Amino acid sequence: MKRVIVFQTWGIGDMVMATPMIGALRQQLPEAKITLIAGSHSAAEVIDGSTLCNELRIMAPGKMNIWQLAKTFRGFKKERFDVVIICTRISPRIAQLLRLFSVTKIIAGDCLPPRRWGYTHWCPIERDLHRVESNMRILQTIIPEAQMGGLYFHIDPKSRIEADRFWVQSRINGRNVLGIHPGGGSQQKNKVFPAEKFRIVVKMFLKKFSESRVIIFFGQEDRNIIPSFSGIDNRVIFATELPLRVVGALISRIRVLLSNDSGLGHIAAALRIPVVTLAGPTNISSTRP
Repeated sequence: MKRVIVFQTWGIGDMVMATPMIGALRQQLPEAKITLIAGSHSAAEVIDGSTLCNELRIMAPGKMNIWQLAKTFRGFKKERFDVVIICTRISPRIAQLLRLFSVTKIIAGDCLPPRRWGYTHWCPIERDLHRVESNMRILQTIIPEAQMGGLYFHIDPKSRIEADRFWVQSRINGRNVLGIHPGGGSQQKNKVFPAEKFRIVVKMFLKKFSESRVIIFFGQEDRNIIPSFSGIDNRVIFATELPLRVVGALISRIRVLLSNDSGLGHIAAALRIPVVTLAGPTNISSTRP
């Protein structure tokens, strides 16, 4: 197994949850060329620049029509990958397209029973099994002796320097810091804790811990809720639309993260920072940080 391709085309959190499996794959095949297909540039940032993979490509199958998919998957035929690993909960259509258009002999993944055509190695999805474990089960259909690695998030030196600069300019040195991510970009409003209630939490926290500070993280998709926190307290610092790795470097310095069910909670878990997740109607047993 010299050439391996891994499909993880979901979001940031799912990419973090795939890193223990990718780390185990790298440990078992240290000389292999591992290509990772990510669904977005932000998801790719989780491991870009690390030793977990040799190559990163961006591909969003859900946004491609059947002709674009067919053209893309025909291209895999020329590359002659030995193994394809399709991360948990990704559509079986990926496996079927690979069987139709490529010459890959091993295609591993999972889906709800019954087993779908396309997979050569398969395991059924267990709804309550954590996605970290589900990804490992897929790898173990090919390499039974593979042992789970740790969660991973890549922070490069430049991002650490930028985070250090932000920390100094915000005059946080020597203080305990609560991080909050009140957004998440979810299209399902009932999965996002109301911004006005986050505001109440911030006020209560600072009343009890007056010497502490709060950093509130806002991404591009969180712009609409920024006004909900304006003028809240001079001990509250806004981190607005920073690069993901700078956000990760800042999270690595806080005491705890309070977050909606979003990718930042998984990044905190990968960085060994305690995280409290406010989850809406979802199966948290399989997706919690």
